[in-house]
Amino acid sequence: MLNHTPRFLQNLIFLLIIWGTLQSCSEEQKPKRSVCIWKTSFDFNREDDTLFSQLGIEHVYLRFFDVDWNPYLKEALPQANPQ
Repeated sequence: MLNHTPRFLQNLIFLLIIWGTLQSCSEEQKPKRSVCIWKTSFDFNREDDTLFSQLGIEHVYLRFFDVDWNPYLKEALPQANPQ
């Protein structure tokens, strides 16, 4: 029985890899539509909501300000005032 242990473990690992590969391929995921708005101010209104709904946009990434490293304070600080 001792001679079969390495072979058994090899087969078990092989089967687990095959099983994991097949499981990861079972669900088809649809991409989520997103948009990035590169402004420091953004007024979201009904027209924007209607347009985003028509285009199927699920995520909005909004840039408020740039961040830069301050070597004197040794921390990241905003480079503009958000409006």
